[in-house]
Amino acid sequence: EDVLVDEAWKADPSLQGSKIVLASRQLALLQSMCRDSVLMTRSGLNATTEGIAASMRSFEANHKILLEGGSVRRLAAKTDVAETTDLDAINLMKAVEDQWTALKGHLQKATPQSTEALLRSVVEGTAAAAESMEAVVTFFGTTTRSTTMLSLEILAPIPLTGDWPAGQTLRLAAQLAEGLINKEQRILPGFNLKHVFYDDKCDPSKGSQI
Repeated sequence: EDVLVDEAWKADPSLQGSKIVLASRQLALLQSMCRDSVLMTRSGLNATTEGIAASMRSFEANHKILLEGGSVRRLAAKTDVAETTDLDAINLMKAVEDQWTALKGHLQKATPQSTEALLRSVVEGTAAAAESMEAVVTFFGTTTRSTTMLSLEILAPIPLTGDWPAGQTLRLAAQLAEGLINKEQRILPGFNLKHVFYDDKCDPSKGSQI
């Protein structure tokens, strides 16, 4: 991820690559907390309440940086995350916060003896929070253009889940490229590219259903 941000920054220092990366990491954190809550109930598997608590703290710290701005690595201006001032983005972040508040209550109750009902609440709460976070990732990854631009959607099947879930990195690379192309207007002048991501679960039969 850092290499992708570095190259995008070299091409255009104004592109908010670090904000896209941080928002993507939030998705990964949500998924890992849900996974660990389930794995913790299986004896012998490496998942603990302390680990989940640490992930929860990281998620809240990242959320604060996405809203208020900050730096995710020391002494590197290209990793600075700008404060979120766009009203639409703020509303999307508020939706994430609302879903997170509900999910957090379930995660705090997770133990190796968690009931099926609690695990179901964690899974459902994670799905709701992830959906809201997906909207944030998409917003930060799309360069806002004027209404005179023609929208060109690109269907992008990627493995977000499944045997080889490399889709998070693939999506990040696509969004950084999308932002550069839309901003420079050299490859397709007059068009605003927008990826429409589809989870093919690393399964050819699933991908063929698009």
